[in-house]
Amino acid sequence: MEASCRKFVRVQGFLSCFVYQNLSKHAFSFSTGVRSRAYPGFYNPIQTQIQTRHIRSNSIHHTHLSAMAESSTDQPLKLRRSSRLRQARVSESEESSNNGVIRTSTRNQTAKAKPRKKRKKVPIDADADGKEEHDIPAPRDIHHKKQSKEKIKHDPVDDSLLLLDLGKLVRGTLVKRPSATVRSPYVSDVILMDEDGTKGETVQAHSPALDVGGLCVASSTVFMTERPPGGKTSHAIELLLAPAPDQKQVEGNNGVLVGIHPSLGEKLAEKVLERGLLKDAIGFGEAELCTVKKSSPKKKKKNSDVQTEPLREGVILRRQCTYGDSRVDFELTDHGSSKPRSLIEVKNVVCSDYASDLAPEKTGPNHCVIKSESDAEQYSRTAIFPWGRVGQTFEGKKVVSERAIKHMRNLGHLTTTNEDINAVVVFVINRSDCQHVRACHEACPVFAEELRSAAAKGCVVTSFRVKWTMDGKAYFDGIVPVNLQ
Repeated sequence: MEASCRKFVRVQGFLSCFVYQNLSKHAFSFSTGVRSRAYPGFYNPIQTQIQTRHIRSNSIHHTHLSAMAESSTDQPLKLRRSSRLRQARVSESEESSNNGVIRTSTRNQTAKAKPRKKRKKVPIDADADGKEEHDIPAPRDIHHKKQSKEKIKHDPVDDSLLLLDLGKLVRGTLVKRPSATVRSPYVSDVILMDEDGTKGETVQAHSPALDVGGLCVASSTVFMTERPPGGKTSHAIELLLAPAPDQKQVEGNNGVLVGIHPSLGEKLAEKVLERGLLKDAIGFGEAELCTVKKSSPKKKKKNSDVQTEPLREGVILRRQCTYGDSRVDFELTDHGSSKPRSLIEVKNVVCSDYASDLAPEKTGPNHCVIKSESDAEQYSRTAIFPWGRVGQTFEGKKVVSERAIKHMRNLGHLTTTNEDINAVVVFVINRSDCQHVRACHEACPVFAEELRSAAAKGCVVTSFRVKWTMDGKAYFDGIVPVNLQ
């Protein structure tokens, strides 16, 4: 029985040797039907025989090659092309060194053999041909550099008057407000637009200024900033493209950019006050912004660390200071002035009137359509404030903004009761097409009356204009007169 098994194993070994040599060294056991690789510890006589035969064949093969090499020592082996070239270079360098010629290495020769860029040579004087010549770069490089410089220098507005930079803005077309998915009047559906005018996806944008007196409606062109992720809206509407005074249809970039976000008014006024651009109107020059809050005696406790403001020299600017029953936007202090304290209230103006013969038809109760008395030939656009729904009450009268009226009355009272305080009202005209500004008595006659009363008591009323660009930059555009009649 053992002898028959050994014979079977021998026959099986020859067969498996053939399979191993022709099928990439994968041997299978015919007796067990299990691959030997799966169980490396399992004794397989076929695999041991294959390994021994493979070692023997390799040794025979190497012995045969060595014998062939010894017998063919007279005939040199054929080298590769790269080896032949290397040997030729070495032999050439040896010959040149024997003749006394100094040659560089092969690496330096190959480096010098690279072709250099062609440079055009021109004479110093175009009339003379035999004079000295100088190398100049190729015309293509000069043209490329000129184009890049022209793009960088192209800026139609004076950068010294830059007040605010919102960064890169996203252009879009308003579809619906409130949004179809988020039923809030402060959320709008906007279709994103590329520079070439192709439409993109629809996003939800924050619209804190609502309809802006009929300007921010469906099909309006808006410019937005991207908001951080996590909220209901991905963008925020900052600017709006409105029709020009001639009432031509807004196409492409034609129209007037209006800063409609409510926070833009205070941001722009802060920059103007810091740079002292309203010195002729309010009497205070450049100011330094102070971020330390005043310590309140009511909130001060024992053994508590309260930040106290050091006494500074020059003009100091502070935000959100409380006086009386209202809070003013800014406070300017200068201890060297006759009136060392100035309280400033800021109003953001976005609406305007129309020429009598170019006024559009009123489409709703909130659509701001105020007609001027002059026609199109003698018309100059006037900014108006306030405008909105008449839904609040002040002393039994319907008004647009009760808070704005309280501010006017409080400033007038502080001007008459305190000689050291100079009250100021600043209208920020957030568009560049208006030549004047006035109170909108058509919408809120109570505010117009309180503004005239505060001015009569000594309150300073002034305004400045802002010019926006498509890349989100706001520039100071001068002081604009205020009409109090």
